[in-house]
Amino acid sequence: MKKISFLFIICFLFFGFNSGNAQVKLILSGGVQVPTGDFKNVNDVGYGGSADVEFSLPLVGPTFFVSAGYDRWKISNTDYSNTFVPILGGVKYFFGTPGGLVTLYFGGALGIAIISNNIPDIGLFRNPGSESKFMWSPSVGVRLSNIDFNAKYQSFSSGGSTVSWFGLNLGIVLGR
Repeated sequence: MKKISFLFIICFLFFGFNSGNAQVKLILSGGVQVPTGDFKNVNDVGYGGSADVEFSLPLVGPTFFVSAGYDRWKISNTDYSNTFVPILGGVKYFFGTPGGLVTLYFGGALGIAIISNNIPDIGLFRNPGSESKFMWSPSVGVRLSNIDFNAKYQSFSSGGSTVSWFGLNLGIVLGR
């Protein structure tokens, strides 16, 4: 919880102390999260969402961002579930005309996944309960004015297995 609080404090500092030429945007998104690899063998399709803060500086090409999310899956044929809280930081590269209606972007992020589950030890997670893992996430998206549609692949290793999922998300862009 301290890590999440720290992330939100950093986000608010970027909103409060940005320069007049810098752009800061908040993106709130949510969507369907489809498990892949070993993870799909025991999990149903899930749901999730995230709050991203993007900031771009004058004369600097990429846009930087921090993100905090929530993703949840029901384990097939059980009453158990997996919940992950990804906390990531990364860059996005936007392609398109400045001020244009449609802009394509590619991004990449690194961070941690806070794992919380109520499952017994089934081999996929060695320590049921709560733990943190290093994760990575490439993404591609389209920005239509203040609407953001993106596809993300998120992955980390746990107990000798790869835990990964593919998310299709729709969001709204707030800010200048």
